[in-house]
Amino acid sequence: MRTMIRSLIIYIILFMLPIGVYELYKIYFVGNCDPKFGCLGSFELVMYIGAAFCLISLIALVSVRVIFKVNIAAVPFLVATMLLGSTHGYSLEIDFLQSTVATAIFWLVISVFVYSLAALISKNITNKAIGRSKAAPML
Repeated sequence: MRTMIRSLIIYIILFMLPIGVYELYKIYFVGNCDPKFGCLGSFELVMYIGAAFCLISLIALVSVRVIFKVNIAAVPFLVATMLLGSTHGYSLEIDFLQSTVATAIFWLVISVFVYSLAALISKNITNKAIGRSKAAPML
């Protein structure tokens, strides 16, 4: 259980890191601040929205872990989390998602799809490693 909690904390950090870095870049180097909320307020708002997307992605991650019975500390899951964290903002700009519920369901489907691909890649890598170790002759 402690390993699962530690892994989820790492995934939260990996998901939120690209969001925070990009927003800090937009605020301090580009100077893109909202006149209503200010620089700090716009940063907080984006981080709150990113945290909501992160929660949805963690639900997808745990469900994929339960379904596929894989170790979520594998490299494909780390890469998938960084990918989802860096692309979450584009789902807010899709025109056919006109409600918050539709956006949340869309993000859940995308997260489950990406994490399922990561699980299949992880299982494939693990199976190849197990097959190679069984077939290797003992010297």
